[in-house]
Amino acid sequence: MVRKVGIFLLLVSVALPGLAAEAPEKDPAWWLEQARFAYGEGDLLGALRILKETEKRFPGRLVPPLRALEARVLFESGKVEEVIKRLEPLTASYALSPEDLLLLARAHLRLHNYPQALFWARLVEKRAQGELRCEAQVMLAQSYLATKLRRKAAQKALEVLRESCSEKTLAGALEVLLESGQALEEVQKILKERPALRLYAPGIFKILGDRWLAQGKLEKAKEAYFRYLNLSGSEEEAPGIFLKLAEAAFHRGRLRWARTYYELLLTVWPHLDEAKFAKFRLYHLSYEFKRRLGAPTLKERKVLIPLINELRRTHPDHPITREAHAFEVRLYLEDKKPEKAFWTALDFLKRYPRDPLRKEVESRLCEADNLFLGQLFAEKAYARILKIHRQEGALLEKARCGAHFYWLGKTYGVFHLDLTRTAYLLRAYEFGVPRAYRPELYLALIREALEEGRLEEASEILEIFPREFPFYRDHPRLLLLKARWLYQAGHLQEARRLFEGLLSRKDFPKELRPEALGIFFQLALQLKDLDLAFRILEDPSYRATDEDFAFLIQMALENEDYLRAKRYLAAGKKRFPDSTPLRWLEGVYYERRGQEEALKVWQSLASANSTEGRLAQGILRGLQLIDRARRVIY
Repeated sequence: MVRKVGIFLLLVSVALPGLAAEAPEKDPAWWLEQARFAYGEGDLLGALRILKETEKRFPGRLVPPLRALEARVLFESGKVEEVIKRLEPLTASYALSPEDLLLLARAHLRLHNYPQALFWARLVEKRAQGELRCEAQVMLAQSYLATKLRRKAAQKALEVLRESCSEKTLAGALEVLLESGQALEEVQKILKERPALRLYAPGIFKILGDRWLAQGKLEKAKEAYFRYLNLSGSEEEAPGIFLKLAEAAFHRGRLRWARTYYELLLTVWPHLDEAKFAKFRLYHLSYEFKRRLGAPTLKERKVLIPLINELRRTHPDHPITREAHAFEVRLYLEDKKPEKAFWTALDFLKRYPRDPLRKEVESRLCEADNLFLGQLFAEKAYARILKIHRQEGALLEKARCGAHFYWLGKTYGVFHLDLTRTAYLLRAYEFGVPRAYRPELYLALIREALEEGRLEEASEILEIFPREFPFYRDHPRLLLLKARWLYQAGHLQEARRLFEGLLSRKDFPKELRPEALGIFFQLALQLKDLDLAFRILEDPSYRATDEDFAFLIQMALENEDYLRAKRYLAAGKKRFPDSTPLRWLEGVYYERRGQEEALKVWQSLASANSTEGRLAQGILRGLQLIDRARRVIY
């Protein structure tokens, strides 16, 4: 009512100037006083109108005080940026009052311009005395706290608390002291000495609640939060605080207490976001309870997955959403849906690369990847396995999913790319795989060591492997590698006995026979057992070449064992009738035996464009020279 009367009198004096003996409306100072009166009465809009009218009627007069008052009105109207625009130009030419400088500092602090806030607050601290100085010091402490200078913030707050400031200012200093990490006991001691501070800064109890909660002291946190809500009357903050309490209780195993708060949120504030999180947690609790009892959880899983999808859509960055996303991977694994679990886990790792739950999700990703790729391998979907590796291999390698590289190695093995297969199996061994896969990795390690000539390393694994997996002791794959090691280590007779035993076994895998026969053939040559080598060449599983027969025939000729040479030559020519090396050795055989068929062989080879052909040409020229010499002599 007073506000309306003041505005009415102002308008009357403007409209009827004759009523005022000295016409005060012609003086800008009078208008300024009227604007101050309206501002003092809380009529911000009225004050702003008077100020605008004053500037319009008296351009260029009383600009600094008018702008300073306008800045106060704008600050309380929430237009903080406009405050800075009004006051900062005045600092160069007009000595602003400490009150106005403090307002400028407060505006910068509100806009997070901390260096400017510190500058103006320090200036007020130097110029002002009493309450204004106290307020400037609190503002300095708040700016230090905002810029992570906690120690300086605490020192400044303690400085204020030792001075004779108003209880409202002291309460602000106590809030800063608490937020800077000061010991709770010291803060409680100050509150006991000055109990009235809690009325001016109920936020102290909210900060206390947060501190107690972080220390796991739920009862104390609950008491502090409830006192904050009672003193502040901030009912809109209640859902967030109850959710905070419920989450703390849930993560510390106080499930009944947590359930109470979740049910309260869902009942009293069903329309709020906190209720969505509460609903998820209630079904989560029901799921965990049934799972512990061994009861079916299908109903809970069917409700939880859509709830998690909704939270991910509406609140993707909320901590509960992240936890729910990680939990979804577990639900899919329990549902025996490894493909969905696999893609959900990958989605989590891409969305939240630094989340504390990353390690847990990576573990479940590896589990899902193993099951999923195992299914694809059984379905012979080899191309899809390779595509998944191309697209997601980097993340799976970062997660150290050994089973992924195990299945990748198996896939390349299907295409007989043995080097690539071994490389991936070695990577799988490095990262670790389920125990059931380890025998194959041991075999790959032994093979690689033998191929690279690391016989000592191969010997160690050959010793460890059967001890860890006794049922593999007589496995043909292991025995083949052991025979190969004996051969490479120079234990030729032991290797021979082991090869003979292996090749005579009915359960020896057909796909391993060519490899075993190839090594056994080399062993036979080293033992100079030509009959054994020939038997191996005659074995249908051995992929013999004309060079193998040529080497055997050459050894027989060197031993002057013409009977064996003839037999080997006949067998070789039968399998490789067009072989030039065998044709050459046939000529050598005839030549050694002194048979005329040798000439026919040299004549047939002389036309060939090969090493044997050129040698045959040389022999023919030699024979011609010998023939001429005979004619001259005889």
